[in-house]
Amino acid sequence: MSGNHITKRQIRLYIKLRENFTQEVAASKSSISVSTAGRIEGNRHQFKKDKRGWRTRVDPLEPIWDSVVLPLLKQDANISPVSSFDHLCDVHVDKLSSSPRRTLERRIRKWRHLHGPAQDVMFMQHHELGK
Repeated sequence: MSGNHITKRQIRLYIKLRENFTQEVAASKSSISVSTAGRIEGNRHQFKKDKRGWRTRVDPLEPIWDSVVLPLLKQDANISPVSSFDHLCDVHVDKLSSSPRRTLERRIRKWRHLHGPAQDVMFMQHHELGK
């Protein structure tokens, strides 16, 4: 149970069971820990936070992605993200903010999945035993 988030359904079940059972029994029947049950009863339980759907920082690659990085990727499909970052650092120092290398690596990987060259596909053949 430790480390798992509990659901609203488990909380409702615990509260309903608590009317007829002890804290330990109600917690056990609703698959939560006794300490979590204590937090629910003390109104100190914190719900799981949803993932945010917005950026927390300005995109460091926005000024150069369309005009510099995409043409570089289209020109050389096999260029590594580190090589492209080194090129950007040499040529476009004025446009590049503080060290967005990992952002560039993720963005290039995503772009290659969507727009890059097709990957080779290999199929395994099953051979009959005893031949």
